[in-house]
Amino acid sequence: MDKLKFGCIADDFTGASDAASFIKKAGLNTVLINNLPPKDFQLPDDTEAVVIALKIRTAPVVEAVDCALKAAEWLNFNGAEHIYYKYCSTFDSTDKGNIGPVIDAIIDKYGIQETILCPGLPVNGRTVKNGHLYVNGVPLNETHMRFHPLTPMKSSFLPKLMEKQGKYSCVLIRRDELNQENFEPVKRQQPIYYVPDYVDEQDGENIARLFHSLRFLTGGSGILTYLCRYYQQGGSYRSRTLLLAGSCSEATLNQIRRFQDRGGFSIQINPQTLFDEEGATQIENVYKSIWNRIITCQQDAVLIYSSANKEKVRETQEKYGKERVSAYLEQLMAELATNVVKMGWEKVVVAGGETSGAVTEALHVNAFSIGRSIAPGVPILKPIDQSKLRLVLKSGNFGDEDFFLKAIQLLQEE
Repeated sequence: MDKLKFGCIADDFTGASDAASFIKKAGLNTVLINNLPPKDFQLPDDTEAVVIALKIRTAPVVEAVDCALKAAEWLNFNGAEHIYYKYCSTFDSTDKGNIGPVIDAIIDKYGIQETILCPGLPVNGRTVKNGHLYVNGVPLNETHMRFHPLTPMKSSFLPKLMEKQGKYSCVLIRRDELNQENFEPVKRQQPIYYVPDYVDEQDGENIARLFHSLRFLTGGSGILTYLCRYYQQGGSYRSRTLLLAGSCSEATLNQIRRFQDRGGFSIQINPQTLFDEEGATQIENVYKSIWNRIITCQQDAVLIYSSANKEKVRETQEKYGKERVSAYLEQLMAELATNVVKMGWEKVVVAGGETSGAVTEALHVNAFSIGRSIAPGVPILKPIDQSKLRLVLKSGNFGDEDFFLKAIQLLQEE
């Protein structure tokens, strides 16, 4: 599989098939899966979008949230660049959820700052104007939905519906604002639910243009074709770079500092966090923490480093054992590299000989053609059997202070 452009979590099966049809209409090769698939489920190689059908619309809140989070984790693990939570175009829910709790759980877990509430489906008469949801021109709470036995809809005003079941605030976006080419939605320190007007097809196109780059979106099926046209055209796809530094050489430490000084996003691995008080390994917890930060990062390059000054390294090695510390760090770096490549990242830069060996072994790459050099003795490597992947493997002492910055630039040119 090249890369998974879009992942959708639907709250029931008919809603999932509804969503899948609109995604397919945009041209994405789409797979519909009933219930949460196992972690090792193999998707067809040409899959571009996945819809997971859950049964959580009226399930207990705790169960619904747990299922949705597991589905989001599966989609993230398989490289979905965007995740969509699909619910009914009549916003079927109660004062307790499940729409609000599921949205908030995903927002909180992945550090999301903004999403949309977009239940509209104009082709079937579901429209949104000034925050109110209408069915064939009638406010939602005046339709048959007010008598629904499980989810009676007592209001048509989406902010009011969310007020009782969600933690964050709604921001309405009017049609005239959507039509402004340079319109910028309001930003706040707390996460936001944007509620755009959605009356006709032009609104759908404008909503997709304005919000297609968000990592997490929510709504009915009406907006999916417009969103997925952007993903089909590659409008949101970025070829990203993972930088891994396991070397503690002075050259590598300087390169890390320069990358950080230039605003680069970095995550440091403290080797001591790999062990608990009794010395047992905590590598799985460390991995999950780093992975969640990687998949929510919006920058095109991420640096993960365990590099530190020699005194700190020696202290950790004396406490837990030199070979043991090194083995866990190499394992962690190798797993991170393997999984970002599965997500569709195409460039990996590694500083440190032992770390480089662990990464190449984990990626199962053995033969390369040689590209241009980033620094003397450090060429771009092109695996013969993985045509899109590019590796840069360097000894800790090689390269000047701008090495990581140069590597990102030259790899992008490649």
